[in-house]
Amino acid sequence: MSEFQAQLFETEEVQVSKRDKKRARYLTPVSPTVVLQVWEHYCATLWSGKGRKPRLTDDRAKLITASINEFGLDVVMGAITGCSLSAWHMGQNPTGTLYTSIELILRGAPQVERFYGLTVVEEDAKDF
Repeated sequence: MSEFQAQLFETEEVQVSKRDKKRARYLTPVSPTVVLQVWEHYCATLWSGKGRKPRLTDDRAKLITASINEFGLDVVMGAITGCSLSAWHMGQNPTGTLYTSIELILRGAPQVERFYGLTVVEEDAKDF
């Protein structure tokens, strides 16, 4: 744990700004192997195979890291899968546009939770 993180979590009396909380999410280390695992799952699940395969940029790796720190690996993977289960996001909309970017899926808590919820609903439907 870095000195910054130790200061954040040392006592509850410390007032922590939103900026510092966000910074702590990005600073908590996540194994590059885990980040790559999430990226490969994203590409296997949502890449159409047309055009060039999406690249794992530094910004995308940071976003994945922050999301894993905030929600956990299973929820992040489930959110990606959930997006693939949404007809609207997979192009069944008036414009036929795919809304499948990793930035969209992991934009914030409401998005991640909604997409993960689609996975849970799908699993519940299989139980019947």
